[in-house]
Amino acid sequence: MSLKVEQLAIGYRSGKKSTVIAENLNFTIKCGELTAIVGANGIGKSTLLRTLGRIQPALNGSILLDEKPVSENTVRELSRKIGVVLTEPLSSRNITVTELIALGRQPYTNWIGSLSAVDLGRVREVITLMGLEPLKNKKCFELSDGQLQKALIGRALAQDTDLLLLDEPTTHLDLYHKAQILKTLQGVAHNSNKIIVFTTHELDLAIQLCDRMLILGPEGYYFGEPCELISQKNFETLFPSDLVRFDAKTGTFKIQ
Repeated sequence: MSLKVEQLAIGYRSGKKSTVIAENLNFTIKCGELTAIVGANGIGKSTLLRTLGRIQPALNGSILLDEKPVSENTVRELSRKIGVVLTEPLSSRNITVTELIALGRQPYTNWIGSLSAVDLGRVREVITLMGLEPLKNKKCFELSDGQLQKALIGRALAQDTDLLLLDEPTTHLDLYHKAQILKTLQGVAHNSNKIIVFTTHELDLAIQLCDRMLILGPEGYYFGEPCELISQKNFETLFPSDLVRFDAKTGTFKIQ
């Protein structure tokens, strides 16, 4: 299993006019890898993630999952292959944490939406994995932003897809819980042989925990293992050097 991107151009269409945000993207992510997409605000991280998940169309190029173009899958097929956690607010918060996570099993339920023993078992596993046991019976409107974010990630994990895409999954979390979430995602990728891709501003954590990173910059992109990107001085292209400088020795950004 792999996620392969070939000559991809991302952006927006308005009538006959296209606005290109990034183009000529080529990279391959293998199963069992945790990958971060990083870059400055407005550079196209979320646009790329949404394009990978077929939430918005590519302007050019192709996206292949297990050597099959994503565009050739039906909606139901995609729901069993790709799980997505975006930053949009939850449509209804008047459900419990357990009910929210159980929604991730919809692609596998029968026509009346009944949960099987397998579905219920998967929901329990995810609740334990995400540390949501004390919150499982709480309504979503009773949760803090950070707790709700963990539950939304749990819903995607319950979907049990080959590819998991997350937009800023550590938003609203403190440092400990940011590290906890990313460490959990790393474990899921490695132990369950899944492809997990997420956008983030948590560069220091991503460098420490990711197998690969994609740096989007104004002059192009860089893709590879964090140690390779450090040795090639690619992180130094992220921000203007007048205020922020990347320290290759510590793998962290320093304020000038």
